[in-house]
Amino acid sequence: TAVLLIPGRAAAERARSAADATVFIRLIGSVHADIEENGVKRSEDFERVEIGTGSGFVISPFGYVLTNEHVVDNAQSITVGLVDGRHFNGKVVGSDSGFDVAVIKIDGSNLPMAQLGNSSSLQVGQDVIAIGNPFGFDHTLTTGIVSALQRNLQAPDGAAISGAIQTDAALNPGNSGGPLLDASGKVIGVNSQIQTGSAN
Repeated sequence: TAVLLIPGRAAAERARSAADATVFIRLIGSVHADIEENGVKRSEDFERVEIGTGSGFVISPFGYVLTNEHVVDNAQSITVGLVDGRHFNGKVVGSDSGFDVAVIKIDGSNLPMAQLGNSSSLQVGQDVIAIGNPFGFDHTLTTGIVSALQRNLQAPDGAAISGAIQTDAALNPGNSGGPLLDASGKVIGVNSQIQTGSAN
């Protein structure tokens, strides 16, 4: 059980609701490999292997899950896992590679939902919470602040994304698609890209 250091019991409960609505996404696809055995080279296609994992969050009682487009790209099948242990087959019903967002549909009932907020009034220095599944460690919570606003990013397809939120909350591979929350526990963004390395 995560301890949320957020002022007020109501705010903590709202953040916990968003954590419950965060899902673990497992992607199955095919992989092509060049293999060399005893000096003999051959190519082989491996079907039905795990090609990646990511995060998402439930935004509708009808089973719609928001995530990143690059999380579900090239997947032959998708499994969506909830914090309560339930697993569902998922189907991509909408995506926009230019904004790196996708919507997955699952068939379930009594689904926990994240509460959507408004990022237009954000200010640099405000507390934020990131929830996701980094390195396959499901439902991991990290905290930080809004480091900058109106950042320009490049989507995986090369399109420009403007108005992005920069945070110093710890994010790692697998966090993509998870929610970024304000201090009241409302969703203000989707975790999408990680900048690593430093300039000399």
